[in-house]
Amino acid sequence: MIRLLFLLTISFSLLIAAEPLHIACIGDSITQGRGGEKPEYSYRYPLWKLFIDNKVDHVFVGSHKIGFTSTPTYADYKGQKFSNINEGHWGWTTDGVNAKLPGWIAKYKKLDIALVQLGTNDKSHDKKAGKTEEEMVVQTTKEYKQLIYILRKKNPKVIIVFGECMHAWKPFPALNKSLKDLAEKESTKDSPIKVANLSKGWISDPKHKNTCTIDWVHTAPRGDKMMADEFWRVLKPLLPKKK
Repeated sequence: MIRLLFLLTISFSLLIAAEPLHIACIGDSITQGRGGEKPEYSYRYPLWKLFIDNKVDHVFVGSHKIGFTSTPTYADYKGQKFSNINEGHWGWTTDGVNAKLPGWIAKYKKLDIALVQLGTNDKSHDKKAGKTEEEMVVQTTKEYKQLIYILRKKNPKVIIVFGECMHAWKPFPALNKSLKDLAEKESTKDSPIKVANLSKGWISDPKHKNTCTIDWVHTAPRGDKMMADEFWRVLKPLLPKKK
């Protein structure tokens, strides 16, 4: 009887360990993507391939699986289909996402990892509201801090990776520095927060032969791959060790 209970305990532990990582990609249009003549696949697609290549057992979580206006055609990879489930919302600001995020993540089965890339739309929104670029940086940083609280309410041990705003123009370099300071301050042993250096080597000009965008903002395949590689570089050391 004792041996049976022991075997059952081991089997149950293996079942728990075998559960895939639940990953939310949270952001705006750069995360959501769209179809059309110049499709924006988003970084999630090449990141998914990296997870497959590195045998990371995972599922994406989110409130929808559609692109903006239309959804790109995602080719299968190594016999697997891309789910396109995500939490990217075209044109949304950081505070707009925060307002809806508690309701969205309440429906997730789990949340182990959050990849967050927001802030691009905050500039135009805050400019219309009469805020200076300095005020925008302060406000968006506060919104990111609130986002951390929302994520940790779902899972106090959630792993969080902020993605920099890639654009070289103001106020994004200052915002990226502020987000790095926030991540360092709010990171804990149980719930680490890191920043992916997405701005390094980024080329926004769509006319440049090595451009990362299709229109100065939305990502071309090269930009998607660069983002995916950097998110993976930062995330890899934080993943649970395989037993």
